[in-house]
Amino acid sequence: MTVPTSGHDVRVAPAGPDAHGAVAPPSPDATAAAPAAEGARAVPRRRRDVAVVVGVTAIVALPIVVALVAVRRPTWYPLVDLAQIEMRVRDVGPAHPPVVGLGGRIFGLGEQGAHPGPAAFYLLAPVYRLLGSSSWALQASNAVLDVAALALTVWAGLRRWGVVGAVAVGATAAFALRMWGTTVLLYPWNPYLPVLFWLLFLVCAWGVLCGDLPLLPVAAVAGTVCAQTHLPYVGLVAGMSAVLAVSLAAQFRRASARRRIAAWTAASVALAVVAWVPVVVEQAGGHPGNVSIIVDSLRHPTGAVVGLRSAATLLLEHLDPAALLGGDRSRRGNAALGAAVLAAWAVAAVVAVRRRDDVLVRLHVVVGAALALGLAAVSRIAGVPWFYLLLWAYGTAALTVLATVATYAAVGADVLQARTRHAPRVAAATLAALLVVPTALLTIDAPDTHDTDVAESEQLGRVVPGTVGAIADGTVPGGRDGTYLVTWTDPVYLGGQGLGLLLELERRGYRARGAPSVRLNVRDHRVVDPADADAEIHVATGLAAIAEAEDHPGARRIAGDDPRTPDEVAAYERRRADVIDELRAHGLDDLVPEVDRNLFGLANDDRVPSDLHDEIDRMWRTPPPVAVFTWDPTT
Repeated sequence: MTVPTSGHDVRVAPAGPDAHGAVAPPSPDATAAAPAAEGARAVPRRRRDVAVVVGVTAIVALPIVVALVAVRRPTWYPLVDLAQIEMRVRDVGPAHPPVVGLGGRIFGLGEQGAHPGPAAFYLLAPVYRLLGSSSWALQASNAVLDVAALALTVWAGLRRWGVVGAVAVGATAAFALRMWGTTVLLYPWNPYLPVLFWLLFLVCAWGVLCGDLPLLPVAAVAGTVCAQTHLPYVGLVAGMSAVLAVSLAAQFRRASARRRIAAWTAASVALAVVAWVPVVVEQAGGHPGNVSIIVDSLRHPTGAVVGLRSAATLLLEHLDPAALLGGDRSRRGNAALGAAVLAAWAVAAVVAVRRRDDVLVRLHVVVGAALALGLAAVSRIAGVPWFYLLLWAYGTAALTVLATVATYAAVGADVLQARTRHAPRVAAATLAALLVVPTALLTIDAPDTHDTDVAESEQLGRVVPGTVGAIADGTVPGGRDGTYLVTWTDPVYLGGQGLGLLLELERRGYRARGAPSVRLNVRDHRVVDPADADAEIHVATGLAAIAEAEDHPGARRIAGDDPRTPDEVAAYERRRADVIDELRAHGLDDLVPEVDRNLFGLANDDRVPSDLHDEIDRMWRTPPPVAVFTWDPTT
């Protein structure tokens, strides 16, 4: 068994792509002179290739399937961003088509903006509707996208190095999947959804640099999904697209390749244009447009940016091989070990150049560009560099390891083949282990998959029946055909349970609407003027919010839940008093109301002393009581 340099495991003089998109196929004359038997072998080879892609994908995707079955019960109630995402997936169609992505921490021109585009919503919609438009159907749709991205990634690896490439790329994905975990792979939060598409984009970029032009439209789709879904990918995808453009321009200098390059490039550009039409339309009609808001937010960030030095440390921590092998994302990586990987990769890149291994050299070019772009992207993060802002880095790290190991394996193969006839068996066994072991470990953990907000979701599930029952028995005026203004006071979950209740009522066929103040969250067609609503349904989270709601004129409590133990109640009150005292001691009296009004915002305020963050986090993680009230929306 060799470490191949093309889809046919041979070395030949550079020309254009072969049947597997290799960088160096036979010349046209040599192809014409090939034996007629080659055509007869093509069909079995294609069948073998399909079997390999399906087989490798099935192995790597097994944890996703197991996790999907595990989360079927109990019912999941999407909250906060995930509730908004499902609303937008429900909107896909002619009546209210989404034109931008999810609202985010994007502030420019005096407005809050959204992530660039709606591509993910459109991709999620078909399977979601086919399976009944339930919350689980949304998870299943996300799983289908994951498996599709995996299959295309394995297929792209097959086109580079044949069966060995398919297995090697599959193993690379398996290690990245274990690091991401099944929660990231099943819950379609916008920082989670693109992770596999980023890995696919990088592997396709490698193929395009090798002259494998059928991978160009796949790269266009994968890059679009990444860039539209989550803002941190915009610079990564744009930078790598520039690398591809330079490569295509260089390839275009060969007269024999021009028609083929022009055709595949035109097809890819057409796909990208179609995918970006909603974004352009919104920008043209917006006042201001969302793209303008994004640009202004990047030019004038609301907080201090990370900077190059801290960005380098963060990126090196994500390159830590022990973290990748251990699959524990909660453990901070070791920057020194990451630096060792970076050094090993740099040496491997030099070795590949000296060996004149064109396919490996191009893989190293992709890795080098991805690392440089990643450093720039991290350096521009404003505020706290939350873990979800760097999830893409594990895909980059996995490909870095692949490039490094493949280069040293190529050198080792030359030595071993000269000394032992068992080298192919050793290599095959090693590849199989690298594919199966991380997959098996992730599969073992998959039955425990749950949303990070599982407690809040379950709590919402306990108040939904009472709320629906109150509508049915007339306690909440309006009946089946009524219009309900859903509002909330939520210092803990950013209105998550209120948004979740609005979504759940809509799912059950009720005309649930939000207030004008949450227009960005629910979109225009889900907004109602209080005077036009039959009743207001108000979700109060926490003791202060519940007490305030009870004092509202005409308030009637229709549902409630308090999961706290007496010890948790006492501990929360102690922490609350301590945080308030510390804020006042630091002269931050203006932040005291935020303790009961917006714990999340308080935790992200740069003025809050660092030693208070742990106490605020513990308060935030203590499950608060929740109650649902109804009253006349005009009072």
